[in-house]
Amino acid sequence: ANMPPSEKNWQDFFTQSLRVDPEAKNVIVVPGGGKEALQWALPALYYAYFNGSPVLFYENGKLSGSKEHLQNKKTFIIGSTEMIPALNDFGEAERITANSPQQLALKLAEYRDQEAEFGWGREVDRDNGYFHYVLTIPDDALLGLAALSYARSNNATLLYAEEDGGISGELDRYAFAQRSDWFVTPSEVP
Repeated sequence: ANMPPSEKNWQDFFTQSLRVDPEAKNVIVVPGGGKEALQWALPALYYAYFNGSPVLFYENGKLSGSKEHLQNKKTFIIGSTEMIPALNDFGEAERITANSPQQLALKLAEYRDQEAEFGWGREVDRDNGYFHYVLTIPDDALLGLAALSYARSNNATLLYAEEDGGISGELDRYAFAQRSDWFVTPSEVP
């Protein structure tokens, strides 16, 4: 994008940054609008940026965004039902929501729909690979958006700490489960 992200232009910033892959097998619908919408949308935007998925923004009863390449794709509606009510505009759609942006980010980190090629699929019982993360708090979602290029360059998903910067029990559980193959130090590798 040719501008820094702000609360007013974050959707334009993302749309200009995204290179849509016409072969992507999914479409992502996220809330549009102000700061709260960005907080809910950002974890899904990281995956869309990584995968090249078309993104539609829902705001005030209307959808806007990348409307090319939408045929024959599964739609994932991301965010709270208060921000995006039931949508009947799509044939095959799945809603992914949680009680908070922090919980939604964790859910998206673990979720994977293999057929639609959506989600990071970083479950705790995987046997290979190391993953990178961008960690911020929902109130600093603009900083997370500014780091969007890490989604592709480092295969990094976005996770949220609590508003005070603390790590929730859920995030601690998840991060610990994603640790390296040794327990404490690299010298413990088999």
